[in-house]
Amino acid sequence: MPIPTGGALARPPRRLVCAVTAVLVGVMVGCVLPAAETTVSAAATEPTRSVLVEASAGSAPPWPAVDQVTGPVAAYLDAETRRLGLPGAAVSVIVGGDVVWTHATGTADPAGEPMTADTPVLLASTSKAITAIAVAQLVQDGRLDLTEPVSEYLRWFTPTTPGPPMTVGDLLHHTAGLDLGHDAGTHLADGGPHPLQDRVRDLAEDDIAVAPGEYSYSNASYDVLGLLVAETSGRPFGAYVAEHVLAPLGMDHAYTSAETARADGLAEGYYRWFGRWWRAADMPAPGGSRPSATMYGSASDLGRLVAAHLTRPANVLPPAGWDLLTAPEALIAPDVFYAGGLVVRPQWELADPSGTSPDTSALPTVYEHNGSWPNSHTFLAFVPEQDRGVALVVNGNDQARESALVGLDHNLLRLLAGHDAVHVPVTDEPLQRYGWAIAAVFLGLELVSLGWSVRRLRARPAGPSGVRSRTSLLRTALPPLVLDAVVVWLVLAYIPARFFTTPAELIRLNPDLGVLIVPGLALALVWGPLRTVLLLRIHGAGQVSPPQAREEGAVTAA
Repeated sequence: MPIPTGGALARPPRRLVCAVTAVLVGVMVGCVLPAAETTVSAAATEPTRSVLVEASAGSAPPWPAVDQVTGPVAAYLDAETRRLGLPGAAVSVIVGGDVVWTHATGTADPAGEPMTADTPVLLASTSKAITAIAVAQLVQDGRLDLTEPVSEYLRWFTPTTPGPPMTVGDLLHHTAGLDLGHDAGTHLADGGPHPLQDRVRDLAEDDIAVAPGEYSYSNASYDVLGLLVAETSGRPFGAYVAEHVLAPLGMDHAYTSAETARADGLAEGYYRWFGRWWRAADMPAPGGSRPSATMYGSASDLGRLVAAHLTRPANVLPPAGWDLLTAPEALIAPDVFYAGGLVVRPQWELADPSGTSPDTSALPTVYEHNGSWPNSHTFLAFVPEQDRGVALVVNGNDQARESALVGLDHNLLRLLAGHDAVHVPVTDEPLQRYGWAIAAVFLGLELVSLGWSVRRLRARPAGPSGVRSRTSLLRTALPPLVLDAVVVWLVLAYIPARFFTTPAELIRLNPDLGVLIVPGLALALVWGPLRTVLLLRIHGAGQVSPPQAREEGAVTAA
């Protein structure tokens, strides 16, 4: 249809202006408000697929007997798996050097294969506890020195830092200046023949904004450690870890590649769409992040890793090596430290159900780490004073309410110590929890704006006066343009910076957001400028006044 060249362009409906304003205000407020609280319930049900084995003589600690806590642990895990809708979960309980009890519930894949304690899942960040053991071995062998700069071993690794060069110890304790911003985009990294080296070479060209010595968590630090393991051992990282860590610890269902894990029945990972529907989701697991996040293992495997920390087998590490892994080095928060692949903190759960307590002097010390991927959650923890620990794997994750699974971790520690499960307050940032709803609202507004502007552009001229002023043009064009600008800013700038990601990674790892973001962003980037140009053309054409038009017509007739 020909573009109209005259007629009045009415101001946008007041409801549209109000809607745009309300949503923009709501989003800005939501980004800064404290996160809403949720609770983790402790409903009970009958346990399924539990296995209790006899502990080694002399391993029983002065805490509740294992058979007194396994029933509540099984009942709690079954109930929470159903309440949260988790596809499957498995837990192991460790006393001394033994995995004395395991329990699994739910399914491992859409075909209904039962989840077991030996079913591997993607470990995510609990992979770091494995990599840390490999590093400690090489330190004890004299092939690595925690005080040496990384460039001593990787001559080409010389990123710009505001302070002294980062050391091997800085990487181990997350004090190298590498933060989560250095992980952005790595989920979508190409495989290539040498993914780990490619990953670290990319980091070598970065500018490090945080001075080494300050705590800043990242996968990047442990990926560099992984390459150091390969370079100083003379073996590929995966081969070294399999031979020197996994095999000696008896982690028979743990792997350093997805291919070998699939051959052993790797569980399908699940993603929760729109906070409601769980669907199997194949998420990228790049080889360049293997040392930090993309190894695989089961609840039994993590249990054996915990058992090793409690018994400190000499065939894996000498006492000094185990001390290196558990020494609190980097201050994360008051009373919370990072050691070697482990977080060290007081067992707050025993003093305060909320998980925080000002008096920590009498509390046992917990050594723990969790792992979170878009389609899996893992957790390991041990309390030396209780001589016991726990490991959990879940083949699913809820990106909108990740912290609900952290509530599982806290309550497992409580139950292990003989306490009841409690309502644990957990928080999620509003923009994270309601991101899909916000994206849906913005897409809806973009569609309303599209329909309204098309209707105005297709309308016949409403009268001879045309567009009378720039004010009417602003009233017509500005609200949709502001909406477009906010959508572009949120998707391309604010959200990636806030959550340390890239737009492509955000869409790929959050498919429910992606199906809403992509069309909304396309409308803002493509239709927004086109609509504005068309409105300006009509406005320009409408500036010819009626008297001038009549005069021009008379001259033509003469």
